Amino acid sequence: MNLQDLDDILSAHTLVEKDKIMNYTFAVTGLSFLKIRDILIVKGNIIFEDLENKVYVAFIRSGFMKKSDAKAAIHLYNEQLLISIYAKEGIVNQRICEGAINELEKSLKDYIG
Repeated sequence: MNLQDLDDILSAHTLVEKDKIMNYTFAVTGLSFLKIRDILIVKGNIIFEDLENKVYVAFIRSGFMKKSDAKAAIHLYNEQLLISIYAKEGIVNQRICEGAINELEKSLKDYIG
């Protein structure tokens, strides 16, 4: 699965403007799919789970006072974590996607290599 496939999964499960999806890739070591689920439960809400392909689609709280949601599709493949993420910004740009990625990075700091 590549980032384009992940973008398609994200757009299939949420209402997103596909041309505004941001993509991130992280090299990880020792990260389990269940650990990703634990982090997502704390950081937001899981709306889709594909155990066979190791994909989650979730809302991650971000923005000012964590009042906005970023929609993310996350795929764990071998030692790579692929993330497709989207958030609709309001009049004031809160950098919701970047905030959500920063939150995930903090939670995964022991695994990102």
